[in-house]
Amino acid sequence: DARFAAAVAGFGQLLRGGKYTSSFSYDDVITLASGAKGQDVFGLRSEFINLVRLAKNLPAIRRP
Repeated sequence: DARFAAAVAGFGQLLRGGKYTSSFSYDDVITLASGAKGQDVFGLRSEFINLVRLAKNLPAIRRP
């Protein structure tokens, strides 16, 4: 559970611009979360991993 929570926290940091993530990437989030998925009875952790994959492939949003 702690490893999966770390993956979620890392993902949140990446979405906010990655100020504290150094070389931690979306691929690292996917790897960490996949390794800590566990039983995943309701499929929520798998859904999170899919969300990270989608975010990884989105083009950067330009802000004025």
